[in-house]
Amino acid sequence: LWLKGVKLLPMYGRYEFAQKVGYQKGRVTLEVPAVTFSGIDFSQLVDERAFVSENLILDSLSLDIFTDKHMEEYKRYRMMIPEMLQALPFAFRLDTIRVTQGTLKYEERPEQAEADDTGGVIFSAMYATLYNTTNMVHEGEASVMEADIQTLFMHEAKFDVNFRFPLYREDLSHTIQGTLSAIPL
Repeated sequence: LWLKGVKLLPMYGRYEFAQKVGYQKGRVTLEVPAVTFSGIDFSQLVDERAFVSENLILDSLSLDIFTDKHMEEYKRYRMMIPEMLQALPFAFRLDTIRVTQGTLKYEERPEQAEADDTGGVIFSAMYATLYNTTNMVHEGEASVMEADIQTLFMHEAKFDVNFRFPLYREDLSHTIQGTLSAIPL
């Protein structure tokens, strides 16, 4: 199954979005020119209403997040990855997700900043592989979601990181290991 692009485009500009929401919330823009699924299990889709696929490839993913810190902070519980997956209203399992030539950009306008004075970070030339992304786990199962990511931090420093998230664990403990090459300040 191939999709010719997926876009999530906000209806409002950066600062207008913050005013409409009324508190600090990341404004997300997502663009993926090509999305490919392979190995879809149509019997599980029909019989169990669960989307199961062997591979998902996201080519040239671009994710841009902006937060306006001028707004009041919204004090709420922030879910961890396993909780987010379990909260989805449908059952799914993606054995392998690959991101090729991705870009992730995070910017914010600090509380004390004037007008358009923003700061941020960018991860470019990103290649990521995620294994066992699913919400089809049950209490007591030893199921782990893993992500291996290679990218350039600020277009310069090589950044390799591995995440391991046990998917059904009350304490939500997880591990993150990585390396970052030298970068000029």
